Amino acid sequence: MSQNSSHDITSDVDQPDVCVDFADLVPGMVNMRVKVRIIRRFVCPAYGARFVDFVLEDPKGQKIHAVIGGDVAQRFSSILIEGNCITLSDFVVRMALGRFRPSSHRFRLGSNALTSVNLIRPFSQSDNFHFAKFSDIKEGHLNPCFCVGNVTATTACTCTQFFFDHECPEFLMARPRSSICVSDLIPSMNERMMGRFIIIRRFRCSSRLDTLELILADEKGDRIQASIGLDCLAYDSSRLVEGTWIFIKDFGLVDAVGSVRPTRHAYKILWNLSTSFKRTVVTASVDYFKFVRFEDVLAGLVDPCVCVDLIGRLMCVGNYDEDEGLNSTWEQIYLELENVRGIRIRCRLPKRLELSRGHMRATTLCTCTELLFNPSCDEASTKVLNKWRERSEAGYRTLRMILCDKRGSMIEAKINSELITEYDSEFKDGDWIALHHFELDLVTGDMRTTRHDYRINFLPSTILNLIPDKDDLHYALYPSSFLDVLDDKLIRTYLINLIGYVVDIDDIKYSDPSKRSAGYAMTSFKIKDAKNYVLPCVAIGDLAEHFHDEWKRTRSSRVVCVLRWWGIYKVSGHMVIQSVGRCSRLDLDPDMPEVPDFRKTKDQCFMNMAATLKFADLNVGQDKCVVCVKILALWIPNEDRLGRVCKMILADEEGVKIESTVPHPHYSKRFEKILEQGRWFLFEDFRVVTNPEVLRNTACPYIIQFTCKTKIEPILGKKESGFFNFISYTDIIEGRNLKLDLPVDLYGVIIRISRVKRLPYVANWDEVGKQPNYRNFQIVDAEGTVINCCAMKNHCTELTKMWNEANYDIRVRGSTVFCVLRFWMISGLEAERCVTSGDGCSQLLLDPEIAELEDEIYIAKFTSQFYKKKADPESEDEIDWGIPIQRNWDFVFLRMEPYPLSKLNPDTSEWRIRAKVLAIWQEYYDHYSTVDVVLVDDKGGKIHGIIPMELMPQFSSRIVENRWIVITDFILRPVVDALKPVAHRFELVFHKKTLCDTLQERSGDGFYDFVDFGIILNGSHDTSICVDIIGKAINVSKITSFGCHVYEDQVEHIVFDLQDTSERVLRCVLSITDALPLYRLWMTDPSDVIICVLRFVRVEFREGVRCSKLLLNPSIPGVKKMKSFFSIKHGPVAKKQKIKD
Repeated sequence: MSQNSSHDITSDVDQPDVCVDFADLVPGMVNMRVKVRIIRRFVCPAYGARFVDFVLEDPKGQKIHAVIGGDVAQRFSSILIEGNCITLSDFVVRMALGRFRPSSHRFRLGSNALTSVNLIRPFSQSDNFHFAKFSDIKEGHLNPCFCVGNVTATTACTCTQFFFDHECPEFLMARPRSSICVSDLIPSMNERMMGRFIIIRRFRCSSRLDTLELILADEKGDRIQASIGLDCLAYDSSRLVEGTWIFIKDFGLVDAVGSVRPTRHAYKILWNLSTSFKRTVVTASVDYFKFVRFEDVLAGLVDPCVCVDLIGRLMCVGNYDEDEGLNSTWEQIYLELENVRGIRIRCRLPKRLELSRGHMRATTLCTCTELLFNPSCDEASTKVLNKWRERSEAGYRTLRMILCDKRGSMIEAKINSELITEYDSEFKDGDWIALHHFELDLVTGDMRTTRHDYRINFLPSTILNLIPDKDDLHYALYPSSFLDVLDDKLIRTYLINLIGYVVDIDDIKYSDPSKRSAGYAMTSFKIKDAKNYVLPCVAIGDLAEHFHDEWKRTRSSRVVCVLRWWGIYKVSGHMVIQSVGRCSRLDLDPDMPEVPDFRKTKDQCFMNMAATLKFADLNVGQDKCVVCVKILALWIPNEDRLGRVCKMILADEEGVKIESTVPHPHYSKRFEKILEQGRWFLFEDFRVVTNPEVLRNTACPYIIQFTCKTKIEPILGKKESGFFNFISYTDIIEGRNLKLDLPVDLYGVIIRISRVKRLPYVANWDEVGKQPNYRNFQIVDAEGTVINCCAMKNHCTELTKMWNEANYDIRVRGSTVFCVLRFWMISGLEAERCVTSGDGCSQLLLDPEIAELEDEIYIAKFTSQFYKKKADPESEDEIDWGIPIQRNWDFVFLRMEPYPLSKLNPDTSEWRIRAKVLAIWQEYYDHYSTVDVVLVDDKGGKIHGIIPMELMPQFSSRIVENRWIVITDFILRPVVDALKPVAHRFELVFHKKTLCDTLQERSGDGFYDFVDFGIILNGSHDTSICVDIIGKAINVSKITSFGCHVYEDQVEHIVFDLQDTSERVLRCVLSITDALPLYRLWMTDPSDVIICVLRFVRVEFREGVRCSKLLLNPSIPGVKKMKSFFSIKHGPVAKKQKIKD
C-alpha cells in the first residue's frame, strides 16, 4: 500500500476481519487487523533508534504495547501521531517481556515487512485514564518497585507522561484547593474555604463573653475578624496563641456588623463544627501594623467605625474631665501621643487595664484594643546593603534600597520623589534601621534585585529609626556559581553576585567619542573563580570609570573583584555579565569576610597542583592522588544504551598518554557539563586499575577510573601542545617499528576522495538492517608518499559534512586540503594496507591551525600539486558533491519528495523541505539580532524562518528573495510572539548544522493570500497574523509625525485609504520609508489609477513589523483586472484629488 493512500479517512473499519478486542489476540493469528487509538509514542533507550514504541488502545479502553520497526515508522510517520485513530494490519504478536511494561497485556505487537497502517475516523474522545489507588501501591498489589525498603512509583523508560491541571473529571476531583487571601474571601465562593493566617490579636467581646474573638492576617498583611463559639471553644482555645501561624479550612463567612469593627473587611470568619485548623510553618515574623497618620485622624479622613493603629511618643496620662488626680473614681483615662512631626492626638481608654506577660505592655480587658510601650520589634530591623537613586519610566526620581535582615533574606525598598528629602539624609549604606508602617507592592519588571515577590514602598507616615549595629549578619554576598552561569541554569530576571580574580581588562571606551563623559563610558574585563571558570563582564557608565580608577591604584598581583547586583545576558550564544543601572556595585579587594574565604579556596587549588603526580608514577590500587591532565579525546561508545559510559584519552605535562573511563551514572549526573575535550583539568581521588580491554588506545597498561569520590577542577595557563605523535607513511606501508593494536597520528594533503560506499551487513530477523557507510581517500605527505585512508560510519558522515560546508574542490588545480588524522588504526581494506577510523577516539581535522605543523603544512601542500589527478565526472571513485549523509535514514528521503511546510511539526523525522524565499528582513533585540525570512512551498504553505546573525555569512549567498532553496537539518519550535508573519504554529530556526542549497526556478507565482475587506471590517480575522490586501489608493494625506512608544523620536508617516471593487474602504498607515513611492506617484501622476498591494501587514497598526511590503501596480494576477475595473467605473480622471490635510 502506498503512503498516499494511507492518508485517506476510510469508513471500512467495521469489516468482519477487524479484531476490535485486544483480549482476542494470540500468537499465530493470520491476516490480523486491529482498530486502535495511539495514546503514547516514545523511543525506548534499550532498543535505540531502530524501533519506535507505542501504547495503543482499542475501542473498549484496553491498552497494549506495540514495537514498530524503524522502516515502518518511517513510511507512516505522518500517521503514527499521538491521538490518531488507525487500523494496524499484518502485524506480529509476541510475548510481552521486561521488568517494566507500559500495559498489563501479556502480549505485545510487532511489525514486519508487510505491516501497513491506515488512518480512520476517531472512535473515542475520552482520555481513558486508569488511575491506581495509592493504597494498592502501598500494599504491593500492583507489581511495585521496591526502593530503600519503601514502595514507590517510578518512571519506566520514556513512556511515562506527566499532566498538570489536565481537564478531565478525575483531575478536577483530585485537584487540591489552594490557600486564598483575605481580600478574596466572599460568602458566595463555591469551593471549600481554606487559608493560612497569623493570629495578631486574641480577645473576648466586652458585650458577650461566650465567644472568643481573633484578628487574623494573611501573608500580605490584610486582616479579618474571626469568631469562635462555646461549642468549639473548649477544644481549640488552648492552641490559638497570638503570633502563631495556622491553616484553617471549612469555615464560614458572615457579615461584619456593629458600630465599631476591628478590621475593614466586610465579612468575618465564623467557626463551626466542621472547621479545623493546624499550626503551619512561619511565613513571616512580623506584627503587621497598619499605622494611620495623626493628620488624617484629626482631619476626619479615617472611618470612625474601623479600629486603627497609632504610634507615637507618650506625652502625658490623666483624666482631663476631672482634676482630682489619680484616684479610683475615674472611669476613663486619656493618653496624649505625639508623632515625629510634633502633632499630638488624645486617646481615651477605659480605666481597667491589665499587665501582659510581665512586660511593659497593657491591654484593655474584653476589647480588641492593645497598648505596647517601647516594644522590641527585632523583626523590623534591617541593614541597608545598597542605596541608589533612579528615574522611573515616567521621569520621576526615586530612591531605592536593598535591605537585608539578620537571617540574610533580602527585599527591595522604594522611596518616591516627594519623600526623598525627608528620608535620604537619615541613613546611608551599611546602617541598621527599623521600619514601621509601610506598604508592599508586587515586584514587576525585566530585572529584579532580590528574589522577594514584594517591594517595600514608603508612605508619608512611615517611621524610620536608626538602631545599633548588629553582628548577626556576617555573610551577605551569597555569590552565584560561575558554572551555573555558563550553563545558563540561572534565571536571568534576577541580578546576581559574583566573586573572582581579575584576569583581563580592556581599555575604557566611549559609545560617543565626541562626548567622553561617564554616561557614555564602557569597559570589559574577565574574572576567574577558584575552579578557573572565566566569565566576561561589561561595566557601563560611572561604574566603568570607577573600575578603571580603582584598578590603577591597586598594587596587588592577584586582585579579588566583587560584583554585586549584576545582570546576566546571552550574546551570540555566550553568557556575559553586565552592570544594570545605578544599583550595580563593583569593589576591588573589599573588606568583606567572603574575600579571605575565596583566597583560601584558591590557594588550596594551587596546593593541589603542587602535589600532582605523573602518569609514570601511578600504580594499580592507588585512589588518593592528584594528576594534572589534558583531555585529548572524549567519546561515548554506544550512545543508544541506557547506561552512558564516557571514555577519554588523557595526557600529562610530559606527553604520556593514558585512558580513562567515567562509569554510569557519574558522567551524566556530575561531569557531563564540565569535561571538555582540549582543556586541562585536575583529577583527584580516582582509582587506578588494570586496563581490561583487548584493543587499547594507549601503551599504558593502566586506566584511570572515576568513582563517586572523584573531584575535578578546570585549570588555565598550561601549555597548548597537542601532544601529537606523527609517524612515517613508509613505516605503515612496510610495517616497520609499529604496534598494530595502537592508534597512530598522521598528517597530509588529500589528493583523491571517493563516493560514499556501504559495507555489506546482514540483519537479524527482528531488526532493521543498517549498512555502515564509509569513504576512501588518499593523502600525501611532505616526502611525496601516498597512503590510503578509510573514514568509517560517523567519521564518514563528519568528513562529508565538513567537506561540503567548506566548499572544498580538489578537482581544481591549486586547491589543496590539509588534514590531520588522530588516533586512527592501521588496518586493511579492499586488499590494501590503509589507516581506518576507530569507533570513538578517532579524530579528523581539515585545514587545522596547529603551530607545531606550520612548516610541514607548507611543504605538504607544495608536494601535493604533483600527485593530484584530474577529476573524472563518470568515475565511481569521485566525491558525490553536495549530497551529505548525516544520519541512517538520509539516503531514503533524499530520493523522496520534500516534506510540505503545512505539516511540519517537532515530531517530523523527514527534515528536508523545498521552499521559495518570499521576504527577508532583520529583527533587532537587546543583545542580538536575527535575519528573518518567510518561506513558501509549491502548495502555498508558509512558515516563518529565523537565522541568527552570526550564521548569516554561511547562508547569505543562498538566502535571496524570490529564490528557491532546499533546506535540511533545522529546528522547529512553537511560535510565542504576539504578532506572526504567517499562520503556521511553528517557526523554523537555522543552526550550525543546517544545510541549504539553491534550486532552479520552479514557479513565478508570488503566493499572495488576499483577505476580503469585509472580513477585516467585521472583526472576524485574527489580528495576530499578518495579511495581504489589494485595493485602489485614495485620500493620500500629507507627511505627518506622531510619537511611538517603540522609538524615541517622532515617526513620519502617511495615512491613506484602500478601496476594493465593492467600494469598501480600509484606513492604512505606513511609515514614510515604506510609503514614499506611493506619495511621489500620487503627487506626480494624477490621471492614473494606483493599485496598492500591501503584503504581510498588521490589521491593527501599533509598532508595525519589518516584514511588511508595499507594491504599486505590481505585475501579479488580479492587479490588471482591478485597475481596468476602476478606470471603466470612474472614467478618466481630469484632475488629481487634492491632498488631504
